[in-house]
Amino acid sequence: MNDQQIGYILGWGGGLLGILLGFGGAFLGTYIPYRQATSSRQKSLILKSAAFFLSFVVIFLAGLMMLPLPWNHLLWIPYIVILVTSIRWFNNRQRLLVEEESAAAKDQPTQGNP
Repeated sequence: MNDQQIGYILGWGGGLLGILLGFGGAFLGTYIPYRQATSSRQKSLILKSAAFFLSFVVIFLAGLMMLPLPWNHLLWIPYIVILVTSIRWFNNRQRLLVEEESAAAKDQPTQGNP
């Protein structure tokens, strides 16, 4: 086996490993908060955010593949800005939902046995 064949195998192996780790991280990053969510509103937000980020990454990768080589690097600038701001927005929205629901639970009278 020559150096070119080894590089070819390592390139494909690294690409497949990256895909597996990416999908595994996305699955765990969606499954764990979904399982820990206590209301349907929280679960809905988690699923909507997962769908948003999936479509956002797919559009970004399609843009990287369709634009010519020197120009596709410019897509990283809006990608990073939108990614960071949307992660912060979804996290803040999740925190607000938890706070609203915990405040509503405190306001509910408890029913005791007479």
